[in-house]
Amino acid sequence: MEASQHFRQGDVLIASIAELPRDARPVSREEGRIILAHGEVTGHAHAIVEPDVELYEKDGDYFIRVSRTAVVRHEEHNPISLDRGDYRVIRQREYVPGAAPATATFDPAASGYRPMPMSSGWFRFVLD
Repeated sequence: MEASQHFRQGDVLIASIAELPRDARPVSREEGRIILAHGEVTGHAHAIVEPDVELYEKDGDYFIRVSRTAVVRHEEHNPISLDRGDYRVIRQREYVPGAAPATATFDPAASGYRPMPMSSGWFRFVLD
């Protein structure tokens, strides 16, 4: 088996995996883009625009299938090129020993978002 490849762009870690998990469900694109993570402050997004990429979710974890080379772009980071394959998308957080977990500072319902719990105990906001 080939060694796993890891790519990092800001707080998003992308790790190659052997195959997608069974029963992973497809996730729709947002305005034609695969969104791996929304920015917490700026509104920027870690996104892929190439059509040969699919986003999946299972138990709050996210995965992508890249059929042809694709590029992850973000306004504040260098682009990352991904070869054909399956990947797990991991949202990283800064760890400060003894610090309280991060909490939301806005009302998602008033903004049109709803929280989606993730298996890590964190959540992400999504638009319906």
